[in-house]
Amino acid sequence: MRKRELIFVGVGGFLGTGMRYLLGKWMSDFHPIGTLLANLIGCLLIGFLASATVQTRNRRWTWLLFGTGFCGGFTTMSTLTSELVYTGVARGLFYSAMYLMVTLVGGLLLTWCGYELHSLWNKRSSKEGEGS
Repeated sequence: MRKRELIFVGVGGFLGTGMRYLLGKWMSDFHPIGTLLANLIGCLLIGFLASATVQTRNRRWTWLLFGTGFCGGFTTMSTLTSELVYTGVARGLFYSAMYLMVTLVGGLLLTWCGYELHSLWNKRSSKEGEGS
């Protein structure tokens, strides 16, 4: 790994972690909604980035900064799993299972939506460029 790659991942991680912290503080009265939102938004972003990086010349740097760095710092699997245990103990297995289902199904749907959103956006941009 080159120093430049590490810098891209580090800067993205710093920004993603900071945003995750701020979202958690903002949603602190609605535990565990902050983590759920971070993971769902992260899935939308990662889907968008997956499509974008396929069609970008600078895809490696884009992915390192936003995919590995920002989304890696923003989304939180370890927090998700600890909140699943906490929710199961505090509120019961049903709530814990619902939280897991919404996270997984919502995450899959939003990742797909992010991918499709970029594809549509890219097609529109291509058509506008042809009309010029």
